[in-house]
Amino acid sequence: MISFLSGVIIKRTPGYVVINVNGVGYEVSISAQTYDKLPQNNEVSLFCHLIVREDAQILFGFVDELERSLFKNIIKITGVGPKLAITILSHLSPNILIKTVKERAIDNLVSVPGIGKKSAERLMIELGNSIDKVLLEYNIIETNGQFFNTISNSKSSNEASTALTSLGFKNHEINKVFKNISISELSSEDIIKQALRLLSK
Repeated sequence: MISFLSGVIIKRTPGYVVINVNGVGYEVSISAQTYDKLPQNNEVSLFCHLIVREDAQILFGFVDELERSLFKNIIKITGVGPKLAITILSHLSPNILIKTVKERAIDNLVSVPGIGKKSAERLMIELGNSIDKVLLEYNIIETNGQFFNTISNSKSSNEASTALTSLGFKNHEINKVFKNISISELSSEDIIKQALRLLSK
């Protein structure tokens, strides 16, 4: 399973990017939200989700784990495929999507191409069953109607989080120890070292 890619963008479009990772080009489907946040210097790190079909292997990329988590929750809903999930995330940022579900603002979902009122109602119910878990997992809090991740979303913290996840630690364990580390001032290697010390206690 490919869960993270870091390399150089050699082609970018609103629907996908091609990333050169050590001489191998990966085509990665992305949302419009991720496209808008791609760095201008072409060096990029994306969290990924691989979908394997009989006729294709499709890699989806996201600028942060929250967007990926929402994508994974959306495609669990019966009748909703990855294409529609990406369309939803292209039109509604993670913050707006969370707010939409929490406030049951169904018109926001109906405004997404391909979603009618009945589909929106079903999405609202099924996402509502999982959204609280997502908020807890990523330490997201609500402030004045806006939802924020309380953990820094820097490149170093993302790289450290991915490395710790590959070692078998859960996101809630990682986020808990990150609160006790000055991650904005450290390299990914130093974050990992400090996190491992805290996680081993």
